[in-house]
Amino acid sequence: MSSIKAQHKGAKAALAFAFNALALSRVYAFTTVTNAPSRGLMRHLGMVNTQQDFDHPKLAANHPLRRHCLYVLTR
Repeated sequence: MSSIKAQHKGAKAALAFAFNALALSRVYAFTTVTNAPSRGLMRHLGMVNTQQDFDHPKLAANHPLRRHCLYVLTR
């Protein structure tokens, strides 16, 4: 199985657990704004960009990966 297929399968399983076993109404995910593969996976899963980008509080102000984007999937 390719790495991308494995990631997709794992993400779908995690979402199924969140919605079914935990009965959550929504799931959030975040990644750096420059991480196109992760953003693509989130979109492929049906997640929506909230347009609420933020600076990760654990990264230095000049760190190239500091800016993050937030996605959500609502049941």
